[in-house]
Amino acid sequence: MADDEKVKAALDKMFEAMDELEKLHYRPPEDEARDSSCTFCAKLRSEVKHMIAGPKVFICEECVERCAKLLAELGANDQAI
Repeated sequence: MADDEKVKAALDKMFEAMDELEKLHYRPPEDEARDSSCTFCAKLRSEVKHMIAGPKVFICEECVERCAKLLAELGANDQAI
Protein backbone atom coordinates (compact mmCIF):
# COMPACT_ATOMS: atom_id res chain seq x y z
CA MET A 1 0.00 0.00 0.00
CA ALA A 2 1.44 3.39 -1.00
CA ASP A 3 2.07 6.01 1.66
CA ASP A 4 -0.77 8.20 0.30
CA GLU A 5 -3.15 5.26 0.54
CA LYS A 6 -2.00 4.53 4.08
CA VAL A 7 -2.59 8.15 5.10
CA LYS A 8 -6.03 8.15 3.45
CA ALA A 9 -6.99 4.87 5.14
CA ALA A 10 -5.79 6.18 8.50
CA LEU A 11 -7.70 9.44 8.03
CA ASP A 12 -10.87 7.56 7.06
CA LYS A 13 -10.61 5.53 10.26
CA MET A 14 -9.86 8.68 12.24
CA PHE A 15 -12.94 10.48 10.88
CA GLU A 16 -15.11 7.46 11.68
CA ALA A 17 -13.67 7.52 15.20
CA MET A 18 -14.27 11.27 15.39
CA ASP A 19 -17.93 10.70 14.60
CA GLU A 20 -18.13 8.15 17.41
CA LEU A 21 -16.19 10.37 19.80
CA GLU A 22 -18.49 13.25 19.03
CA LYS A 23 -21.19 11.27 20.81
CA LEU A 24 -18.98 10.79 23.90
CA HIS A 25 -16.68 13.80 24.17
CA TYR A 26 -16.88 16.83 26.34
CA ARG A 27 -19.88 18.96 25.44
CA PRO A 28 -19.26 22.65 25.98
CA PRO A 29 -22.17 24.94 26.78
CA GLU A 30 -24.23 25.65 23.65
CA ASP A 31 -23.09 29.27 23.31
CA GLU A 32 -19.43 28.26 23.67
CA ALA A 33 -19.78 25.51 21.06
CA ARG A 34 -21.60 27.76 18.61
CA ASP A 35 -18.97 30.50 18.86
CA SER A 36 -15.97 28.16 19.03
CA SER A 37 -12.89 28.40 16.86
CA CYS A 38 -10.00 26.00 16.36
CA THR A 39 -7.28 26.56 18.93
CA PHE A 40 -4.64 25.79 16.26
CA CYS A 41 -5.81 27.65 13.11
CA ALA A 42 -8.56 29.93 14.48
CA LYS A 43 -11.17 28.82 11.91
CA LEU A 44 -14.70 29.25 13.17
CA ARG A 45 -17.00 26.29 13.82
CA SER A 46 -19.13 27.43 10.88
CA GLU A 47 -16.12 27.18 8.53
CA VAL A 48 -15.31 23.51 9.16
CA LYS A 49 -17.14 20.19 8.99
CA HIS A 50 -16.05 18.82 12.39
CA MET A 51 -14.78 20.47 15.55
CA ILE A 52 -13.54 18.36 18.48
CA ALA A 53 -13.98 20.02 21.83
CA GLY A 54 -12.04 19.65 25.04
CA PRO A 55 -12.22 21.74 28.16
CA LYS A 56 -11.58 25.25 26.79
CA VAL A 57 -9.86 23.96 23.59
CA PHE A 58 -11.07 23.01 20.12
CA ILE A 59 -9.42 21.41 17.09
CA CYS A 60 -10.92 21.23 13.61
CA GLU A 61 -10.72 18.21 11.30
CA GLU A 62 -8.34 20.10 8.99
CA CYS A 63 -5.79 20.51 11.79
CA VAL A 64 -6.27 16.89 12.84
CA GLU A 65 -5.58 15.87 9.23
CA ARG A 66 -2.43 18.02 9.12
CA CYS A 67 -1.26 16.50 12.40
CA ALA A 68 -1.91 12.96 11.14
CA LYS A 69 0.12 13.61 7.99
CA LEU A 70 2.94 15.14 10.02
CA LEU A 71 2.98 12.20 12.41
CA ALA A 72 2.98 9.76 9.49
CA GLU A 73 5.95 11.56 7.93
CA LEU A 74 7.80 11.76 11.21
CA GLY A 75 7.04 8.13 12.01
CA ALA A 76 8.43 7.03 8.66
CA ASN A 77 11.62 8.92 9.43
CA ASP A 78 11.65 8.10 13.18
CA GLN A 79 11.95 11.78 14.01
CA ALA A 80 10.75 13.49 17.15
CA ILE A 81 8.59 16.57 17.08
